[in-house]
Amino acid sequence: MRAVAIDDDPRMHRVLSRMLALINAEVEIVATATSVAAGVEAVNTHEPDLLFLDIELPDGTGFDLLEQINAGRYLIVFISGHHHYGRLALKFEALDYLDKPLNSEDLRDALRKAQRRFAQRSAADRLEDLAVALRNFRGSQLPSRLTISNSDGIFFVPVEDIIRLSTADGLVTVHCADGRKLHKTARLKSYERQFADYPHFTLVHKSHLVNLRRVRALVTGPHLIMENGDEVILSAQKAKEVRALLDGL
Repeated sequence: MRAVAIDDDPRMHRVLSRMLALINAEVEIVATATSVAAGVEAVNTHEPDLLFLDIELPDGTGFDLLEQINAGRYLIVFISGHHHYGRLALKFEALDYLDKPLNSEDLRDALRKAQRRFAQRSAADRLEDLAVALRNFRGSQLPSRLTISNSDGIFFVPVEDIIRLSTADGLVTVHCADGRKLHKTARLKSYERQFADYPHFTLVHKSHLVNLRRVRALVTGPHLIMENGDEVILSAQKAKEVRALLDGL
């Protein structure tokens, strides 16, 4: 697994690296950071599997950092000397909450949990890839509707009625033309693969997959205005790509 370590004390990065080597953990720290801003940049740049995250940082908290990234995509282990944050950590479905000074046995237990969760996710990704490959091999017609199953029931949404899909905190929301918002615990990456053969669906942001036929305007900012009034922010580079795709519809 690839990891990013975020702690305001650089010495903690070295301690963590030594302990990972000592317990022969199959974890590579690909980047470190000492603040929320630097941590967000490191996570977005390296897209790790695992985050080792301190709570109190110079420019905010570890929770502030998680709210600025797609936290549901990552395995999270908090390492902090502030015990009273443990309950709040549950909101982000953290694998573990380790106290400072760090204990090798506690770290080993946390990594066992991470390895199990990582293996489960990898297996799910392989099954999704296999399903997509099988559909392509059969040369079947693209499905005309999307099936969403959640705790409220099973919903069948015509693909053309989908305005966009968004993700936050491990939850994907399907925004429908009739105003419904259907939620499912999943990763947007799985839907990106599912919609790969639909030329008018494209990922315009790491958290937004949009139906270009439902775009009302591309305005300065830059951002998209969708038919339902939703605004989706774009980077300047992505705006050029989206403009070309819109021109081609």
